[in-house]
Amino acid sequence: MKKICSKLVNSLALAVVITGVLASVSSLRAADNLPPLPPESLKTDPLTFEGTKWEFQGENEGIKTWRSQVEGSPLVAWKGEALVDAPIGKVATVMADTSRKTEWVHKAAKAENIRLISPLERIEYNRTETPPLIMKDRDFVFHAWTEMDRLKKEMRIFFLSVEDPLKPEDSKYVRGKLIKSRYVLTQEEGGAKTRVVVEIHLDPQGSVPKWLVNLFQKSWPFRTLSGIRTQVAKADVLEHKAVKGFFDGSLKAPDVVTAADLRSGKVKVD
Repeated sequence: MKKICSKLVNSLALAVVITGVLASVSSLRAADNLPPLPPESLKTDPLTFEGTKWEFQGENEGIKTWRSQVEGSPLVAWKGEALVDAPIGKVATVMADTSRKTEWVHKAAKAENIRLISPLERIEYNRTETPPLIMKDRDFVFHAWTEMDRLKKEMRIFFLSVEDPLKPEDSKYVRGKLIKSRYVLTQEEGGAKTRVVVEIHLDPQGSVPKWLVNLFQKSWPFRTLSGIRTQVAKADVLEHKAVKGFFDGSLKAPDVVTAADLRSGKVKVD
């Protein structure tokens, strides 16, 4: 029974390996003809876990994990950190290519970009498989936005669940909630490698007991970062040109670029 529960909850917990930035414009529908979004889904303030008291859980294959009890929530938050043997532009490509998420996101059944707000901001849909006849698949709709900081050598990617009229809830699935999450990618070893830190607070919703979700979500950081490592190692995964250009200085842009800058047209990153 424990083995079955583990498989079920891992499927839920990994539903949103929160990946994605700078998605291909050609894969999205034209924004001019899309239904409007509520104002709260368009905020681009950075999400932080500052003040969080992280409890170290261990290290496996160079991947460190932590957990934190969140005040007022029965679900704990999780954090993972790993050094990825690839430049930041290549990691960005992995996170940008929604069409290939099913290659490395655990149990990913579907992933698509719903709308592009700017090259650094979008609304995305993910669905993850669960064992048939036992429970419904989980799906998520979330707002993703990004900041890049050349001086700190960082790319920060934020994720937050939203409602979007293009993807209303479907009775065939259970709509999960991404309470908040962020990835921080930092150049290391002269840009040859990238340190990836992920922090997440996620509720798969439904009738699964929260204590059981907490018990098995502990593998989420390891599986997520292992998946990124595996994907960047593939020969056909190339560096994202815009990200590479921003960090090596060949792309003309301010040292700090936010999603708000691109949405307003103040900065252009193609």
